[in-house]
Amino acid sequence: MWSNATQEGTAVVEDVLGTIKRSLATLSATERKVAESVLAEPGVVVENTVTELAERCGVSSATVARFCQTLGFSGYRQFRLEVATTLSREQAERNRFEIVDDEIDPSDGIEDVISKVLYHEVLAIEQTMRGLDRPSVEQASKALVHANRIEVCGFGASGITAHDLHQKLSRIGRPSSYSPDVHFVLPSASLLGKGDVLVAFSHSGATAETLSVCRSSSLGRRDRGCCDELSSVVPCSGCWRSAHYPGEGESLPLGRHGESNRAACCCGCLVYASNSGAL
Repeated sequence: MWSNATQEGTAVVEDVLGTIKRSLATLSATERKVAESVLAEPGVVVENTVTELAERCGVSSATVARFCQTLGFSGYRQFRLEVATTLSREQAERNRFEIVDDEIDPSDGIEDVISKVLYHEVLAIEQTMRGLDRPSVEQASKALVHANRIEVCGFGASGITAHDLHQKLSRIGRPSSYSPDVHFVLPSASLLGKGDVLVAFSHSGATAETLSVCRSSSLGRRDRGCCDELSSVVPCSGCWRSAHYPGEGESLPLGRHGESNRAACCCGCLVYASNSGAL
């Protein structure tokens, strides 16, 4: 089964359709045409050869092959196998919850709606688990355990996740601070020092306010060795470029691999400063 190697060489199984979705922003225009076609109807990959898929997408066979390699596959054959595996896994989950179509329809009865919502929640959690970079998670947990101070930030919808983490940290006795106002967070983040941790949440990885906070903390980190971690679903975004240690992001599909499911936490990357006294 296809996997990406983590920082320490440990294989991590990933969901190929989620990988495609979060890679959209980094693909070329022609590769994006292939990606969008596959996301709209994943079954076409299983049913078609590389030449047939290229014709459906209006691109060359070389573009399809390059698209597969961009995602980390050796070629179309391996990519096709992983798509088939993902679709088979999702079909098994639908059978488990006794649903035929995972899209919620206005005509669905209450039992159907409950089953479909449960299906998506479980699927999101399982995809999160498969996409976790284990060494990064371990480093992040150690940083949080030993941190002198934890600054949590997130704005807009990501602020809900940030506030939730802040509350949970407070409940277990870990010192943390959170504010939905970037004007309060910026000066606070710039004062982070050795042994401190910044946890930043951004669904796109390009939220302007979050970028400002990451850059502000980067200035302090170089001088004082603080440790940062970022949760995002876009691995090549501005926030990731502010990072010391980019890991794996994970897109959690809700209904035919469309919008990300925010019910499960988007597992992003650990930004780790090697000179930090936190670990």
